[in-house]
Amino acid sequence: MLDKSLPSFKDIAIKTHRDRTLTLMQVYDWVLNGRPAKTEEHFRAFATRKKLFVVSAAFRYSIPKDSNYVDTPTVGQPWPMPVRYDTKAETVSVDAKNFQFKSIGVHCDILEAAYTRYKGLTFGGYRVVKPYPRVKGNLKTLDVFVKNSCSGKIYPSLNSSESYQLTVSSSHARLDADEVWGALRGLETFSQIVYRKESGEVWSY
Repeated sequence: MLDKSLPSFKDIAIKTHRDRTLTLMQVYDWVLNGRPAKTEEHFRAFATRKKLFVVSAAFRYSIPKDSNYVDTPTVGQPWPMPVRYDTKAETVSVDAKNFQFKSIGVHCDILEAAYTRYKGLTFGGYRVVKPYPRVKGNLKTLDVFVKNSCSGKIYPSLNSSESYQLTVSSSHARLDADEVWGALRGLETFSQIVYRKESGEVWSY
């Protein structure tokens, strides 16, 4: 239970950002990395106890009150927003327990490692339930097609392509990219558009 004697998170975040005693990225680093605080010890203690909440709350509240910034929370939408993002007024059930990422183009260690990582990021901690009959489909696979070989590649270069196309329908999900770096971007987007409803079902826009 939160100690009500402590200053509110909103007040501390606004104060530290406004007074320049703490930058927004420092707040973010506190939450993610647990870095020792140089100011506002109460804030660090609160952040440590409420990590998952503070990640989003820090960005929502550490803006000066006179700012014109308008925050619009989203569910199941990517950030940052792709150049083109088209959606339909329907959701698709995702089989979290049996879901697989499958290479249908080139194969490489970078992709295989990414599949393991994004399986945890996308579905980690989700309990598996039967899909609602009114929800379309039940996705079990994301087909990943990378056109160019990624053999010997470790890091992207200035000339690397990070473009991708991700398509999700009620019966099929596919990710296309010229290079592995685009596929990694696409996997990140996929992990963001999959979300869990309060009742536990895993859905995707």
